[in-house]
Amino acid sequence: MDKEIILFVFDYDDYVNNSYDLADYDKYYVGTRAYDFGQLLKIIRSGEKCKVPAEQRKRLMEFYWDNNRNHIDLVEEIKKRIKI
Repeated sequence: MDKEIILFVFDYDDYVNNSYDLADYDKYYVGTRAYDFGQLLKIIRSGEKCKVPAEQRKRLMEFYWDNNRNHIDLVEEIKKRIKI
C-alpha cells in the first residue's frame, strides 16, 4: 500500500448517509480526496504527491488485517466450519 491514492468521492454525502459500512469513512478510507471531477483533474494535473502517511497505512493494516497476527489460517477455519 505504499502507493499514491486519490479518492474520487463524488457521492460522499449520499454514501455516508446511506451506507451500511461499519467503518468510519473519514478515518479508514484514506487518500487525497476529490469531491468533483474538476478537483480530480486539478489534483492529477498538479502532480501533487498523494501518498498515505506510514502511520495511517499501519493503522489500516491493523484494522483490516489484524487476523494475521492471530495466526488464523482462514482456509482451514472455513473448511472446519463447513465440515470439509
